[in-house]
Amino acid sequence: MATNNERSFNEALARVLRTKNPRWRSHLTAEQHRAVKGGGMPDLIVRNPRGAPVIVETEYAPARTVEQDAAGRLGRTLTGSGAVVEQCVALRAPDSLRRAPQAELDEHAGQATYEYCVLSGDGETRCVRWPSRGWLTGGVDDLASLLENASISESLVALSLDLLERGIEEAAARLREATVDRPAVNADIAEVLCQEDGEQTSRMAMAIVANALTFQTMLAGAYDVRTLDALRNAGGPLPKAAVVREWDRILNINYWPIFHVAREVLLPIPDGVASSLLDRLAVVSSGLDAHGVTQSHDIYGRTFQRLISDRKFLATFYTLPTSAALLADLAVGLLDVDWSDGNAVTALRACDFACGTGTLITAAYHAILARHRRSGGDDAAIHRGMMEHALVAADIMPAATHLTTSMLSSAHPTIPFEQTQVHLLPYGRQGREASVDFALGALDLIREQHGTGLFENTGIEVHRGKGGRRSVAGEGKG
Repeated sequence: MATNNERSFNEALARVLRTKNPRWRSHLTAEQHRAVKGGGMPDLIVRNPRGAPVIVETEYAPARTVEQDAAGRLGRTLTGSGAVVEQCVALRAPDSLRRAPQAELDEHAGQATYEYCVLSGDGETRCVRWPSRGWLTGGVDDLASLLENASISESLVALSLDLLERGIEEAAARLREATVDRPAVNADIAEVLCQEDGEQTSRMAMAIVANALTFQTMLAGAYDVRTLDALRNAGGPLPKAAVVREWDRILNINYWPIFHVAREVLLPIPDGVASSLLDRLAVVSSGLDAHGVTQSHDIYGRTFQRLISDRKFLATFYTLPTSAALLADLAVGLLDVDWSDGNAVTALRACDFACGTGTLITAAYHAILARHRRSGGDDAAIHRGMMEHALVAADIMPAATHLTTSMLSSAHPTIPFEQTQVHLLPYGRQGREASVDFALGALDLIREQHGTGLFENTGIEVHRGKGGRRSVAGEGKG
């Protein structure tokens, strides 16, 4: 009986993996000559156009040298792109695949169970194995998820995180120094954010402005949104008035939770001080863009998530990303959905009525997108529908709706959308025209929900309209 050599298996595995992520159809190769500088022919290469390359070395079990082969690829440079390999996967394929009928090899490769580990490092001074002992076990879908995560450059995340943190810290310090004799400025900002005045509130304010500038950079070219440099006068400082006008134009598209709160934070700051802060934060935005972070949902989302959780920089309460990912994957796995059908996927509703930093609903969104990709779908094609209809979040804190929309949008930051279902709910004593004397945020949805629509017939006034306007749920606005 003829046997399948490892080259045949590698080509079959590559064909199967290309069906698991639309971006791999033209960026995943097998047995490619002169793919790395210095010679050598990796078994598989995943060339992520906006991420780090990942090399996969394979052997049939017992695969005694596969880990050594994979470690030898670390630190190598790909020809053409010049990208450096930071992570490799060593994969042990079941020996039974040798004897699979050649015409059915793709099918058998797609159904097989593999053992694998990830090696990370620079190939010289550092090599980290995960898991530290033993092997991970899983099918092709599990392997695809591993490769997606391995393509996130940890060195670039660390660089971006430092850039973002330093810029926000310096801008917050400038704000407090420049307004030491004008306490009303910081008091107004604190009122916008529904927080007490203090250094943490100033950091949150500058994080929101920095994030809005970065999203403006992402949107530049879409809907005729102008770049930050285009707003400058003859290359001079970045004027507050020009930025506010451009954000008003973006608000007419929508992106309300991102740009409205940033606009309200910026307005109380004196023009000269605001221009200085905008210049400093524009350096952050330009730096992230230069590193390709604004074009990569994985890197930008991971960077902002790390700022919140690992560094505890914004002093917010949050769900651990690992816990959120586990909970979301378990919950999404219970859904009975044709994941290949984009219409069926966008008909789902994922809701978090105390969304905070958006960690949990973002994890659910990523779990949904991954299943759509694994079923042959293009997750970029459904992003707009998901943002406009399927992802529902609410909170009483303006910063929370800003962070949540930012995290959800970062799944595909260059794909524009109009309205979102991220709502700022009222809390506390209300005015005479309100339907209730005292609002309790999301708890009012339980108290007053009578209709079938999520925010219909509640009488609850939520922030969600175009241009930052308020609209009353149940009136069909927004």
